[in-house]
Amino acid sequence: MLKFLSAALVLGVCALSPLPTYAQDKKGKWYAGGFLGYGASTSRWTQGAVSTGDFNTDGMIAGLYGGRNWQQNKTVYGIELELAVSEIEGATETNCVGCRTDIDSYGFVKARLGRDTGRGLIYGTLGYGAASVTQMLTGSGHVSDITPGWQVGLGYEAPFQEGWNLRAEAAYLRFGGVSNTLSGPISVDVGGVTLLKLGLTQKF
Repeated sequence: MLKFLSAALVLGVCALSPLPTYAQDKKGKWYAGGFLGYGASTSRWTQGAVSTGDFNTDGMIAGLYGGRNWQQNKTVYGIELELAVSEIEGATETNCVGCRTDIDSYGFVKARLGRDTGRGLIYGTLGYGAASVTQMLTGSGHVSDITPGWQVGLGYEAPFQEGWNLRAEAAYLRFGGVSNTLSGPISVDVGGVTLLKLGLTQKF
């Protein structure tokens, strides 16, 4: 449903306003925006020789971003800050009474490099940051921790009127493991997260 509504919004806006080319948009190179998306991953809890095996985690995400672009001919490069809250979570009963992993939020500083195609910008990203992860165990409470991570992404953005861009981005995030003592020393693998995001950007 979210994808359908987003596509309908894009088509509606495009139908109401002429589409400028990316290079014709003379607004400033600073920008800020917001996004909605969906993420999927796996997690695994290990205590000694006992493991839950990989179990699925998934959920919606929402966030804000902002940054600065520079352009030389058709090459566009820049830096961006991305912050998000997350409902990516999942639980298992395999070799564990209610082991649950939640990715609560994350933040990344990303470098962007892209090419102006005329109508829009196709770009790649590489970033470094961290996530807040909560581990819960039935009957033993919960504990939260910060774990570092990195991400790579590929996206496309295009203007629908002067100063406003629509963007779609796919990204892969990888975070380090965390540990807790909810029931003895336990190692928690957060897993690699695949994200799909739709965003709206205003340029200044």
